Amino acid sequence: MKNTISYFKQFHSDYLPMQGFVLIGVFLTVVIATNYQLNLEDNYIDKIKPAALRVPAFFSLNALAYFGVLLMLKMYRKSALKVNIRAVSYSAFGLLILSVDRSVFPYLVKPILGDLHQQEFIFWYKILFNSYGWITIFGALCLTKLLLDKKQANGFYGLHFQLTNFRFYALLVALIIPITALTALNSEFNSFYPVYKRCGGYAFAAFHQIPEWVSVITYEFFYLTDFLNTELLFRGFLVIGVSKYLGKDSILPMVAAYAVLHFGKPLGETISSVFGGYLLGVLAYYSKNIWGGVILHITLAGSMEFFAFLLN
Repeated sequence: MKNTISYFKQFHSDYLPMQGFVLIGVFLTVVIATNYQLNLEDNYIDKIKPAALRVPAFFSLNALAYFGVLLMLKMYRKSALKVNIRAVSYSAFGLLILSVDRSVFPYLVKPILGDLHQQEFIFWYKILFNSYGWITIFGALCLTKLLLDKKQANGFYGLHFQLTNFRFYALLVALIIPITALTALNSEFNSFYPVYKRCGGYAFAAFHQIPEWVSVITYEFFYLTDFLNTELLFRGFLVIGVSKYLGKDSILPMVAAYAVLHFGKPLGETISSVFGGYLLGVLAYYSKNIWGGVILHITLAGSMEFFAFLLN
């Protein structure tokens, strides 16, 4: 616990003046407010045809948030933050992986799912949606590790068990569950969760004459395990990986891109992602480990599903 507290003390020691944090906060507020006013992804990006052209659209949105914060850090950090072409290119590569991941799904549906019966199609469509990240993110980062970062320490971008403080994460899990239970009482929350209700699990189970709990367990398994890929990209590559160039200045730009990832979800969830991204980013940077984030992310998402099931 003491080590964890020291992480945040180290992060804020001789870092940004208060006006720097305020400026970044205002910038993120404007970006988030603009999205929720215009609904950028649903009204604009998702309508771009062909789907391959969504890659530059998503990249532009992610880059605006990420490099916007990095520019503000440079304004205040000056010589303490050394930004060169390698740092920019490496960070941009991570954003490109994210943008491809968010764009290629339409190309996978027809070849993989073919002409399934509608009561099967919806369910397998959602399963595929929650599993293709193992190729677009996990697979892409495996190649990146082998080709670019083979000599870099910290395992697979923090995916290792050395010096993992599971006691601290168990404490955070114990705090998260009751907070999630209270959040579940919000009407906006109940209109969005459980995400299972949009996967056609009931119709799939009825079509195959199997108990619905089989559909529930199958869907939730793929939904929850996909968060490992989220942590690997954001806290692993964009923090631990990028830190070889930017040091602890890799954290706040990652937070901005992480907030953009939540566009389309309830506003409260996007706002909380800023604080959650900051918390997990600091922990990942100083511990050089992302398992804590994986555990917390799966616990949070799983408990949101659980309490939504109870209330619905």
